[in-house]
Amino acid sequence: TGQLARATLLFEQLRDQCREIYGAKAPETLDLENDVANAYREAGRIADAIVIYEYTLETSTSELGDDAPLTQLSRNNLAVAYREQGRTSDAIRLAESNLTMRLKLYGEKARQTLFSQHVLATCYMSAGRFLEAVKLYDSCLKGRLKTFGPTHPRTLSTQTAKARGLLELGRHKEAIQLFEKTLRQRLERQGPTYPGTLFTQNHLGRAYLANLEVDKARELFEYTLVQNRNIQGSTHPRTLNV
Repeated sequence: TGQLARATLLFEQLRDQCREIYGAKAPETLDLENDVANAYREAGRIADAIVIYEYTLETSTSELGDDAPLTQLSRNNLAVAYREQGRTSDAIRLAESNLTMRLKLYGEKARQTLFSQHVLATCYMSAGRFLEAVKLYDSCLKGRLKTFGPTHPRTLSTQTAKARGLLELGRHKEAIQLFEKTLRQRLERQGPTYPGTLFTQNHLGRAYLANLEVDKARELFEYTLVQNRNIQGSTHPRTLNV
């Protein structure tokens, strides 16, 4: 929390300096506006972040164009924030627009396109459109395996997300197999205390529970809870979510 507060203050100071030097609408300033909003979102200040994201998207669209990289980034960030605020329809609208644009600009194999696929699939998950989400995660996963390899953090993130979608569809055994595979890879690549490892462990426990493997679920929940308490504290959302 202390590190995040210091980082937020630094981003705010840098943004304010850029406003004075380059002006409020300069790309350098708008880029830092996104950084400030990202810090707000990470701190749970979603409403404050959305105000900045909306301003950045509107300004970058008018100043740089609808398809400028900074505009695409701002559109993506706003979609993510809308989803976290529960505005799934708005999130999906922006995420679909960004994916369509990136497919046209970069092609289906580009990293930017793969990122937009993941974001849109996550929005579909929030809207309960699980089958569409799994199909999009699967496409994204294939692309990320080719682009980044099997143990890259982005690949593992999409792999975990696909397993969550399978679980929501009631395909418990497939979900468990994918969660177990991802957990082994995360443990090897990122270690037992990495947030992504703990996230995968927690969802593997849920998959065990859904598949009526209660003892396995309990053991994994207890271990994950202890790890989260030690790393993030007893009141952190990830701890309370276990």
